Amino acid sequence: MTGLDFSGRAVAEGRALAVRAGLPGVRFVQADVYQAAGALEGRRFGIVYSGLGSLRWLTDIDRWARVAAALTTPGGLLYLADFHPFGDILADDCQTVARDYFRRTTLVWRAPGTYADPDARARHNTAYEWQHGLGDVVSAPRTRVRRPGGA
Repeated sequence: MTGLDFSGRAVAEGRALAVRAGLPGVRFVQADVYQAAGALEGRRFGIVYSGLGSLRWLTDIDRWARVAAALTTPGGLLYLADFHPFGDILADDCQTVARDYFRRTTLVWRAPGTYADPDARARHNTAYEWQHGLGDVVSAPRTRVRRPGGA
């Protein structure tokens, strides 16, 4: 298994967790997701996983899809677990529509702490997010991987 994150601190924590769990073969690499194929030295994987809440941090969903395809072996799969983008248009009460679902401008906001710890002391508290509708996600460019034998 290989994990990738842009945060050196997250990579260090992943490595420490792997050691505590007795998983010496787990590898963690620090890199921007768009540079993942190079950072992983061309390795390909049977399952490429993208976790909850990751898509909103991506400026370019099409570029991300091409990277995911480059990391996936022939016959492999992308396991995408994320929130439905409709949730991003709701107000804090989760009942009122507050934003335009079709908005594609950058959302910029400042908040104390981090999403993981609102009370954390942080110096850089400006966040940038991008909304990708469901259609954007499912129709992002896919690279057809040819199977051995030309199928």
